[in-house]
Amino acid sequence: MNIEFGVQEELKEIHCIENTIIFLNTTAKSNKNFAVLPRRSTSKFNAYGFFIGDSIVGDAVCKCIDGKANYILVDTENKQSFNLFSIAKKNIRKSQVIPFKPNDVTVESCDLLVRHLFEEYIQGKKVLIFGSGNLASKMGLRLAERQAKVFVWARNQEKASTIVDALNFILPKYNGTKIQLFNHDEYNFDLMISFLSAENVIGPELLTHLKKDGKVIDGGINNFSREFIEIAINNGVSFIRLDTRIAFHYALMSLNLEASHFFDNVFGTKEIKNIRCVAGGILGKNGDVIVDQIKNPTQVIGIANGLGGVKHDCELTDEDRGKISTIKQFILQSNEKNL
Repeated sequence: MNIEFGVQEELKEIHCIENTIIFLNTTAKSNKNFAVLPRRSTSKFNAYGFFIGDSIVGDAVCKCIDGKANYILVDTENKQSFNLFSIAKKNIRKSQVIPFKPNDVTVESCDLLVRHLFEEYIQGKKVLIFGSGNLASKMGLRLAERQAKVFVWARNQEKASTIVDALNFILPKYNGTKIQLFNHDEYNFDLMISFLSAENVIGPELLTHLKKDGKVIDGGINNFSREFIEIAINNGVSFIRLDTRIAFHYALMSLNLEASHFFDNVFGTKEIKNIRCVAGGILGKNGDVIVDQIKNPTQVIGIANGLGGVKHDCELTDEDRGKISTIKQFILQSNEKNL
């Protein structure tokens, strides 16, 4: 397939640049160099995507899409020998390049799907996770934190053992469950989740470890053998291939109105009546006034102690009290003007 032609054909569907996002993905699987990805949409944006498998393809695609959308989201994780984000920054001048992590979207999607399947009741559920990489580890940790009984199966048992030990070290001290390595004496799993980088490696013999009404999520895509899938579906097992559209909005958080509002109105420092004010989590210097939002403050939180905290009332100096009074008066006058 001619890459430029493929990109141009897909971009013909764009009708409004302002409501369009283009995203570029790559993967650790190196079985292809280019693909047009399924379109996605949110309440605000239509998204068009392309898979990039090497740097030459990356250069060509980036030159084609520059200026075709206001925002271009680019996979920032180095999954192969080239850096896709650097390629995008080099070739894209008219559109805004925004880094994003598709793996995080995948984890959020899987988490939402599991919560939906079990109607938020995950505590005590027995889960077998296939894989010991990025996605499998993150998902295992999340489910263990939700008090699920998590087991890990991996082709590299030595690596899996190290990962399990590390995840258990991260879990809170009083967490009710610990993650374990899978052994063939374990049965009656409520859920199986796969995040492997290889295809057709989970055979039908592992299906015997799943409950009759159990559920299977193929997150790595094509991880399960044909025999596993056929038997599972014929036996009424709920078999689901993870669709990351569930949480695609997660990738757009930096474009979200709430995020924009926070950075435009809440976060920052500003002098009001010659008094330095801080808001949005910025650690103030000793004597700074902490307010709820920097652009149009409505509340005085207190006086910064210069160490990341707020002074107790008994620690306030006359100068501190004067600053509080001045800022409160400023807020009151601002409110009266807006009435």
